[in-house]
Amino acid sequence: MDTQNMICKRYIRERGTTIDKVMLGYKPVQWSIDPDGPTEYQLVEFFELNGWKETILLDGQIIRATSLDTIPVTVKEKENQHVDDLLKEGYSFLDEVQVNATTKAVSSLEAETESKDGYSLSWLLSSPVDASNHALLRGFIVGVFTDGASKLGFDVAREKGSQSQLPDVLMRTNKGYELTVKSGASENTICPTMLEGAGTLTASDGYEPLLMFIYLQRRFEQEFFKDDEKRLVKICGEDGDLFIYDGFDSLEGIFFEFGWNYNEVRKAAERLGLVAELFRLDNIDCETEDSYF
Repeated sequence: MDTQNMICKRYIRERGTTIDKVMLGYKPVQWSIDPDGPTEYQLVEFFELNGWKETILLDGQIIRATSLDTIPVTVKEKENQHVDDLLKEGYSFLDEVQVNATTKAVSSLEAETESKDGYSLSWLLSSPVDASNHALLRGFIVGVFTDGASKLGFDVAREKGSQSQLPDVLMRTNKGYELTVKSGASENTICPTMLEGAGTLTASDGYEPLLMFIYLQRRFEQEFFKDDEKRLVKICGEDGDLFIYDGFDSLEGIFFEFGWNYNEVRKAAERLGLVAELFRLDNIDCETEDSYF
């Protein structure tokens, strides 16, 4: 691993219209000249508030270990206690990521998926209805993504022989983005029993996932109820503020950050009914030559 990078565990908490995000990991502060010698670490926490704010834990204790696998047990116990405190405060584990210790840029452990200038969006899906209505909500979610697939051209996939109400993959695009359905906490995954999930969206994921989350929330408001305190889907920027879709123009800031083509995204949004279709003169075929007289 690059000496500027570290492995962090991410935790999220839904608080009103805000999603709090915390990262916890061992930051290398001094490398040994001897390749087999110990590295000096500090346990640090990053809290997202107008950028990532770093806090050194354990009173600044220097931890010497040859690798993250050899962190002393006494230190790991203190780390676990801190995690327990986070869970009591309402946080839940999201995933493990690679973090640049200097810039705080976050990337996947499996592949580099950073967007333009490292900008990303976070999404959180949480059932606002009683568990007794989860079967109804599952059917609704399947219907929305099946409808979206027919309009945007992505795949919805179910393993052969599966009897689950939800498919194994709700969304698979030609850019490689996948929204999966399975138990356990992982990136861009929805739990089929709790109907909860979370993940991030980057420029390289393409515009289809973002439009589908907006479409899912819009349909939920139409077919269930509209209540900003009981949303099915929440989308937040890096500042933690909730993004509210209020017409296609409300996406302009995201277009700028992600570098997406305005006209291409608008046509896709039109197919989903998120914006009125434009009357495009260049799509009209005339059999006779135009003339003014």
